[in-house]
Amino acid sequence: MTVAATHADAVAVPPLQIAWLGKEQADCDSVFYYCQQFRSLQREARVVAVPRAAKDATASEAAFRARADVLLIPPICCILPTLLLDCLSHITPSDPPVVVMLNKVFEGLELKLSAIRNHSRLHRYLFVTFPAPDLARYRALGRIRALFLPYAAASVFERHSPYADPPASGSVGYRFDIGFTGGADRFNARYSLRAETMGNHVVVSRLRAAGVRIHDSTTVEETHYVRLLASARVWFATTELGGHTSTRFFEVMRSGRAMLLCDRNEVAYAPLGITEGVHAAMFNSTEEFERTLLHYLRHEEQRAALVRNAAALATSRHTWRHRAAELMRTMREELRRPWRGEARRGGEGRRRGERALALAPGLQMGSLAATGAGAATGA
Repeated sequence: MTVAATHADAVAVPPLQIAWLGKEQADCDSVFYYCQQFRSLQREARVVAVPRAAKDATASEAAFRARADVLLIPPICCILPTLLLDCLSHITPSDPPVVVMLNKVFEGLELKLSAIRNHSRLHRYLFVTFPAPDLARYRALGRIRALFLPYAAASVFERHSPYADPPASGSVGYRFDIGFTGGADRFNARYSLRAETMGNHVVVSRLRAAGVRIHDSTTVEETHYVRLLASARVWFATTELGGHTSTRFFEVMRSGRAMLLCDRNEVAYAPLGITEGVHAAMFNSTEEFERTLLHYLRHEEQRAALVRNAAALATSRHTWRHRAAELMRTMREELRRPWRGEARRGGEGRRRGERALALAPGLQMGSLAATGAGAATGA
């Protein structure tokens, strides 16, 4: 054994042990974020899915939960306030510090934050992260610590990309000029620009009359979704309340095939490094949407340049592996901090590190580079 190897062994840090509350993602194999978050964390730590109710756990599951560094409340628990309340009700006094991965911040946010705030009075070190950067608003609502951690995209979206490293195999032709999946009429406060553009039948009819090939669907099969993104020259997406960018943004950029056409929202994009005219084309009205779309459909070299730049940005800074590494780093930092409840509990919790976490899809950062994003590579 070399001296260097001996030194490396001496400073090696054991992986964190994370008990993931609920077994829905234990055997998942999906491109969507519920599964990707679970799988990416498994690459960075020892993650074991445990039943929500302690009475349903096997002996080995109960033992792991008791010795884990962190109890993670996953996004599937945070779809609705009632689901979150149910998940929080299964936390016991002997559980480790809690990490809550908040989800669906546009539905029942006040109730979700109230539930977390109330529970933080009963358990250790609750800490919340969000998929949107509007942290001041969240802190004011919940009077709790808030971190920003965006979504990301899996490597499978590079399957047909010429910009993949190594270059992707297989090919798919452009069958559509613009693609869109999701709702345009529901949640109009959340989707106002969708209703005025891709949800506007007059606009869509006018584009079709001009020869624009449009794919629009509320839902699409997962196995078809990756190929669908690769078969559209442009993909349409809009931000949501609080400057929230959905997984669609990152999936389109990482595809290396479709150009991202989105609403103009500096609050949402600045922390992500997404720049108008460099990584995406943007609009802020019905007229600008039509004009911008037709421009890039008629100028292929400009469209391809944005696609190329977006793919480079996504693979260097916006993979699930980056997000998992950020979570691990932040968990370790928080666990090293003293917790004010230690004296009250007679020193309980020293073994795990001293600070509770409730992380939602979010990590506080002025920019991703400032928090170490991009240090890791891969899916």
